[in-house]
Amino acid sequence: MQKENNLKKDDLEVGQVLKISNQVDGIVYTIEDKINVVVFANKYTLNLQDLMTLNYVQDETEIFSPGQEVFINITKEKAYEVGLLEKPKPIVIPKSTITYRPIIKKSSIPVIKTIRKPTTLISTAADDE
Repeated sequence: MQKENNLKKDDLEVGQVLKISNQVDGIVYTIEDKINVVVFANKYTLNLQDLMTLNYVQDETEIFSPGQEVFINITKEKAYEVGLLEKPKPIVIPKSTITYRPIIKKSSIPVIKTIRKPTTLISTAADDE
């Protein structure tokens, strides 16, 4: 809320109008193994209160189950950094599978005669037949 309203400090003034967004940036993560909400938050250095609030967790003893999807207010970059997401590996195409073909453009000008050896440009009537 501070960011959306350009607030420099926590103090609010009477009558001050604030923007309140119902959208939170983050990722949806699918739980892999059975894990306690507190252990999960600590493992990935997440804010426990945010994690609990965003996922309607009532009690710190709650266990996340495999396959359960949880919303985490974290950027993708931070998720890569803390190990929540694995960075996609670049696809490497071996050179041997790449083929190069020259592009040949056909000319719209008709070829009358192709000269193979150096010659003079004098022709006789017999040459043109």
